[in-house]
Amino acid sequence: MKYLIVLIAFIGMTGLASAQDAASIDHEAEVRAAVLAYFEAGNTGDPDLAREAFETENGVMFIQRPGEDGDQIQTMNLGDFADRFTRAQEGREGEIIEVKLINDEMAFAHFLFTTPDRTFNDFFLLYRLDDEWKIVSKAFTVE
Repeated sequence: MKYLIVLIAFIGMTGLASAQDAASIDHEAEVRAAVLAYFEAGNTGDPDLAREAFETENGVMFIQRPGEDGDQIQTMNLGDFADRFTRAQEGREGEIIEVKLINDEMAFAHFLFTTPDRTFNDFFLLYRLDDEWKIVSKAFTVE
């Protein structure tokens, strides 16, 4: 009887772990979908796709620009950035390099994409807001 109780407890814990793993996989897929919606917005010139990906009210993009006194960091609201997606950009290819989930509430994603003449490394911070993953912060490098 003692072994049966231990076995039932073990099976129950294994099932719980499997359910938690399945939830994490779903969250990762949702994070990936948000990042790919952003990329597809650039490919199609559809600002609504960008708005689906971004937290447009308070989300921020960070831009490093060279200045007379050294490099400067500027910011742009992600809603304003989404409004710039007005024409399709051809010849872009991209891939998600990494997704890191933190407590199924926050995630980090690294996305690499190329155009015919440049390579972009996009770095995203995402939060799960109202049961949807939204990009709340974007920073990038250009080569």
